[in-house]
Amino acid sequence: MWWILTIGLIVLFLANAYYRSPQSAIGLVVPIAFLFPAWLLLPLQSGPDGSIYGAGVDVKLLVGAACLILYCFMPGRTFPLRIVPCDIAVILLMLFHVLSDWLNDGLNWLVLGRAYAEWYLPYTAGRLAIQSRRNIEHLWITMAFLSLMLSGGAILEALTNINLFETLFGLRPVEGFSREASRWNLQRAYGPCMHPIYLGVVQLLLLSWTGLATWRSLQRKAAWPWVFSLVPCFLGIVATGSRGPIVGSILCCVTFVFYLVPRARWPMAGCILALALVGLANREAIVEQLEKWAGEARLQTIEVDDETLVQTGTRNRINIFGVYKIALKRSGLNGFGTQAVSGFPINVPLGPREVETIRQTKFVDNEYILITLRFGYLGLAAFTAVGLLALGQLWWLANLAPRQLPQQLACCLGAALFSSLLTLLTVWMPYEIGFVLFWTCGLSSGLLGSQLQGHQANRNRPKQVHRRASREQG
Repeated sequence: MWWILTIGLIVLFLANAYYRSPQSAIGLVVPIAFLFPAWLLLPLQSGPDGSIYGAGVDVKLLVGAACLILYCFMPGRTFPLRIVPCDIAVILLMLFHVLSDWLNDGLNWLVLGRAYAEWYLPYTAGRLAIQSRRNIEHLWITMAFLSLMLSGGAILEALTNINLFETLFGLRPVEGFSREASRWNLQRAYGPCMHPIYLGVVQLLLLSWTGLATWRSLQRKAAWPWVFSLVPCFLGIVATGSRGPIVGSILCCVTFVFYLVPRARWPMAGCILALALVGLANREAIVEQLEKWAGEARLQTIEVDDETLVQTGTRNRINIFGVYKIALKRSGLNGFGTQAVSGFPINVPLGPREVETIRQTKFVDNEYILITLRFGYLGLAAFTAVGLLALGQLWWLANLAPRQLPQQLACCLGAALFSSLLTLLTVWMPYEIGFVLFWTCGLSSGLLGSQLQGHQANRNRPKQVHRRASREQG
């Protein structure tokens, strides 16, 4: 099955590259691979805890690699040579990955392949997918349909307990999460992902495309049914039963208005600051409400800094800073490497009390803490820079006037990316999320590069016209 799907997608890429363009083909085929399950992979080795997760090549990884190689030989291929800020940050993150793993685990040339596959491959696939307005026109409908398909599958699973991806591709290996988990009297949907919250974050990242479809429909530049497309996508996120992505989807809508309406930015910023201050003043009450919302029982306690703390799924996101405080200090510039954090609980140097606490908390539900433990302060700086620079690029594009299709897409991508980066404060980033996230960052760089190239062409056009007129006069 793995080989059949991979070959089928590669053939689809070749056909689209021939009949349309290599840019449109890579923008079509790589996102389709998002739909195939994370457990459908070619295993290389088992993880340190016996798990298969992250220890093989899945469909989107091999398809992405094959498309990038084939792209280099296709007629009509173009390579964006203009360097933008996010390009540099991704390269630095890849280099810090290699440096950390070599210093901690010894020289191993496979680390180069893993660093490329984890960060630069999805980023480059997104970077090449958008090099002109025509690429966006081909891409947005595809992405909106894919988003609706994921959401529809999640809604069906929540209501009927039927996972279409398991029906088609086999049962998901249960690793640390019950197959029958429910919340709010609904089965928690996990779709093609290994956990419901992963599916929620992926849908959150793809929310930008249905947001664009809704916007264009309201402007009568797309068919009228697209105006309702955000509704099933929001319900699909609710179907995961994951509070972080649900709150993130609301934040995404608010951020979208912030991008879209310049006059509303200062009033919105004031309201957000006021709400943040109120939230800090009433933090305990808010945490208790979140616990009640999820139906969490206060049965477990942990020891942090000689203090006994109640541990729930909600409080784990708060307690985690104290739990890993010593490890974060010891991570230094280069961290403990990938091998130390490949299984849960992670293997980092701590005192005996902290080891027992980590065994109880187990998962590192914060990607920024995990990336610091893995690659150190340098890795955290590079990872954060990728997100902030991608947002900065989209912000610059969104403020260009008049707002044409590229600026509209920048608004939508910026809103979804911002809310997703905040959601990573509540979950670590597996490859299902990481691939889509860095693909989205690549889109931001592709958009910026194509816009700068268009500006350069517009500046050069008057000079060319003047030279032509001078030759004719001469």
